[in-house]
Amino acid sequence: MRLSRDLIVVVFLFAVLTVLAGLAASMRYTPEDPYSFVSYSTHNVQPSGTQALQRWLQALGRQTVRIETATFTIPSDVQTLFVLRSESFDDSDDADTLIKWIERGNTVIVLDTADYAIEPNALARALNLGEPKNFDTLVERASVEQPILGNLPSPLVHANHGLTLDRSDYVEYLSANNSPLLVSFKLGKGTVWFCAAPYIFTNAGLRDESNAALIGALLSDSPSNSAVAFDEYHLGIRQNGSGRSSIQALLYSTPWGWAIVYALVVVLAFLVINGQRFGRVQPLPQTIMRRRPAEYVTSLAQLYRRAGKSSIVLHHYFQHLKRNLGRPYRINPNLSDAEFVDALARQDDRIDRDALTRTLNALQQTQIGESGLVKVANQAIKIFQGTKNAK
Repeated sequence: MRLSRDLIVVVFLFAVLTVLAGLAASMRYTPEDPYSFVSYSTHNVQPSGTQALQRWLQALGRQTVRIETATFTIPSDVQTLFVLRSESFDDSDDADTLIKWIERGNTVIVLDTADYAIEPNALARALNLGEPKNFDTLVERASVEQPILGNLPSPLVHANHGLTLDRSDYVEYLSANNSPLLVSFKLGKGTVWFCAAPYIFTNAGLRDESNAALIGALLSDSPSNSAVAFDEYHLGIRQNGSGRSSIQALLYSTPWGWAIVYALVVVLAFLVINGQRFGRVQPLPQTIMRRRPAEYVTSLAQLYRRAGKSSIVLHHYFQHLKRNLGRPYRINPNLSDAEFVDALARQDDRIDRDALTRTLNALQQTQIGESGLVKVANQAIKIFQGTKNAK
């Protein structure tokens, strides 16, 4: 199959753009972690990430674990878990796993970003959470309603919504605009902390000393030798236990992924601007030339000739000659040749009996050459035309 010149140009242009864009992006920025763009992730070093929280806990001697396996499972040595986005629990089985783990005497700290207001997720239903209450303006600092561990200063929250809970067994620790921002309640033998100000736990929020003191107070009840886990699984970070990145993450977070996307966009724009088609033009049905009837006759004759079926052609002329000659006088063409000639001669005395008899006998031959076939066929045509003109 020959490739068209336009296709070769497009493929070459795509390859060149991919290489150039990949090299340029690699020289400018080469992230070691493909998940460094995910908000609230411990992989993220940007203000919206939580890597500072993980490193701070490690500096305090805490062992930290990331849950980013193929399925949501909590390691056995973990007693404290940070759920970095509550609305990402869209699987009821994952919510049941977390609830059973809490009831065994563990602690979970849930960060709420209010996205479940559109459609309550499985975790919100399991914890009896109501719809969040949106604030008219951004609240900078929260009011301390109940001390957690000593007299802590008012934390920097940057909150835009508060909590509503369809339960009454909770303790309110922080509030803003008469709405809870941080609450806790018991679940079996364990404890649930629910916070509507995720900014407290981010890299930017941890710079405030009051926020760091608050997080330290939340972890004060957990044993110092226990591991603290971060739920990266429900942020979409799942490395299938092999450390391999997903195709989507490689495409959106690596220089060569950006290069491929950029090259595709440029090539598509080039095709649109230049009006290049993606295939050959197909003619409309009414514009397709149809075959002439003579082609059918010619092809059928060639097939008979190639197969040596001259006897079939002679028989065809024999039947049509008798039928056409006898039709005006209602003479049966199935009569024997002699009877047919006698009956025809009685009706038309201008018939040459001898010539007609010779022609009918010649048309019943089984072995005849092409020249003989043409000669006999011409005789039959002359007899029919002669009788037709005489009338």
